Amino acid sequence: MCERAIERRLSGQPGACLTSHPWKAKDVLQRLQLLEQELARISREMNEWDQERYERETADWAGRLSETWERLINMEVVGKIVDRASQEVRPRMFRVLARITENDDREFQSSYARCSRWARRHDKSINVNYVAPALDELTSEVSAVRQWYDRVRKYSSEFATSLISTVLWLSFSPIARPWLILRDSRVRSDAGTLLLSH
Repeated sequence: MCERAIERRLSGQPGACLTSHPWKAKDVLQRLQLLEQELARISREMNEWDQERYERETADWAGRLSETWERLINMEVVGKIVDRASQEVRPRMFRVLARITENDDREFQSSYARCSRWARRHDKSINVNYVAPALDELTSEVSAVRQWYDRVRKYSSEFATSLISTVLWLSFSPIARPWLILRDSRVRSDAGTLLLSH
């Protein structure tokens, strides 16, 4: 399977066919990969730029990293608990929130604040001589976001693995079997729903 997109032209001409999704449709991993590619491009070309061009490129890059943080929180934290499309609440997944540590929070808050400071969202104070971040700062930042993403995804996958293990244990354990038989004998399904039966 490959990515395809049709993008509307501002001129009103027929849309352009693209071989990748636009930024707004990319998931967290795709965005991180693109940001890493953009960093490699900046590294190759920056010696030919003046300071204003470098500030513009890094500000755009930082804005995209900030948006990636927002997508990450939306999809991997909040989206695990509430499905935005259906408004379905998943109470069991609330346990994922409990796994997020103070250190996770501190890393997120610090990184998001740096991205916001670097991005071109607000006028830079004339009292502060703003200097655009160095390339190694940007590299360190995207690496930190990737590590945070991997860690938080592991929280929900560990919960899913634990849940599956519990279900399997209840299904096959000789210790759990008498409890299930007793429970099944008390439950009746008027709608013909398949119940746990052993």
